[in-house]
Amino acid sequence: MYSALPSFTLPQASWRAVLSIAHRFTLDEIYDRALRELIPPPSIDDAINILSLVEKYDIPMVRVSPALEMLVRRPEPLSEYEWERMSWTMASHVAQARERYVAKVWEVNQNRSWDVQGNIEDALRVEAASIVESVWKIGCVLLDSFVWLLTLTPRTNIARRPHRPRTAF
Repeated sequence: MYSALPSFTLPQASWRAVLSIAHRFTLDEIYDRALRELIPPPSIDDAINILSLVEKYDIPMVRVSPALEMLVRRPEPLSEYEWERMSWTMASHVAQARERYVAKVWEVNQNRSWDVQGNIEDALRVEAASIVESVWKIGCVLLDSFVWLLTLTPRTNIARRPHRPRTAF
């Protein structure tokens, strides 16, 4: 059923099933391929869907930071439907990041002498990336990932995701 060939395609619902199976049985290569298929370059509409996948399948925040940045920079407020699709923790992080970004935009608009090298839009994009990194502690995740890579299994030289105990249903 599954092929590693780049030309192999499945519907989105099937890729979600593949991600679920790969997550459960720690099939790292298949897990990565399913992530690539389910998390394309983000659009505003995809950001909420991506966040729901993040929480359900333990996807590292580093993989979805562009979607988070787009969500933080989005001028429209999130709808009730979008808020309902997030956990309380994720919703609080999104709210915190959006509030910090809006405060920065307000500061820039009030103080036109803000030290910006080049375009203000580019500077705000960089600021959004910095806010996302600090709210979701992505720099810490990168360090954790590096430490995890140092724990390669000696016989196979293949890194395994840490075992997460299964919860009762």
